[in-house]
Amino acid sequence: MSQLSLYCPPVDVEDDEPRLLSFAEHARRVRTNRVVDLLTRARVQKQNSQCPCCQRVTVQPLELSDAVRNRNGAVVPGTATIVAFRCTACRHEWPVRDRA
Repeated sequence: MSQLSLYCPPVDVEDDEPRLLSFAEHARRVRTNRVVDLLTRARVQKQNSQCPCCQRVTVQPLELSDAVRNRNGAVVPGTATIVAFRCTACRHEWPVRDRA
């Protein structure tokens, strides 16, 4: 038979009261951030759709591994943070250019 041991780090908080979170406030903030993030992501991809070296449009975004996962653990496409772009033709890489 196996034993399960849990690690409980020491708590340095003077207040032992439970912290109550408002679901309505959290849901409103998440919904607003998703729309803004979606629009920002689309704008960034459009503005960086052409390679600055060879002027080709064979560009792929380079993303962080912070994508949202669904209930099955699969990555939801389009939810990771874009940090740079790579041209598949000349292999040139550049950071996100934001021509606002």
